[in-house]
Amino acid sequence: MQADHSTDSSRNPRLLVLRVLMKLMLMVALLVSLWVMLRTMSDPTESGNNGGESTVIQIADIEPGQVQFFDWGGRPVVVVRRLPEWQTWLQNATDKLLLDPQSARSQQPAAASNALRSASPEWFVALALGTDLGCTIEYLPPSHRLYKREPWRGGFVDTCRKSRYDLSGRVFRGPFATANLVVPKWQLDTASQTIRLQRAQ
Repeated sequence: MQADHSTDSSRNPRLLVLRVLMKLMLMVALLVSLWVMLRTMSDPTESGNNGGESTVIQIADIEPGQVQFFDWGGRPVVVVRRLPEWQTWLQNATDKLLLDPQSARSQQPAAASNALRSASPEWFVALALGTDLGCTIEYLPPSHRLYKREPWRGGFVDTCRKSRYDLSGRVFRGPFATANLVVPKWQLDTASQTIRLQRAQ
């Protein structure tokens, strides 16, 4: 009688374990791919759609002189409704205090490449993340306490290393942050009293 030298994987525990492990790895890879695809479709900040997805912020309750923070796809956004005197001071601020007063080296839409960093002088919108370590920022209201030998006129402070920004998101000269706050693409709709944040193209 001739011996049967064929390999039967069902009788070889080692081969059986390898086959099970390979199947498990393929299943994990498939699940990860599916999760990434679903996350990309649901998150406006990660979407690959060139048409862009937007988030609408209601601003009817924001009074002149108020600052509010919102969530935009997991990132904080600050919206400021500036008083006329704030606008005047921001337009007259000099490079003695600010590192990039005209936002020449900053990230913002073309229409916001000005001292107010906005196409609508009354409104300012920016990502509420410092440009040093990416920490959140907090609003510091106007105060008689001096900063850079002048009364503090209001603005933002980084919660990590205390870099400061004015109400146009322009960084003050100092040892840490060297860039102004990032201004996303946004549009004001006065009829519906909303601001529409648009994902970058």
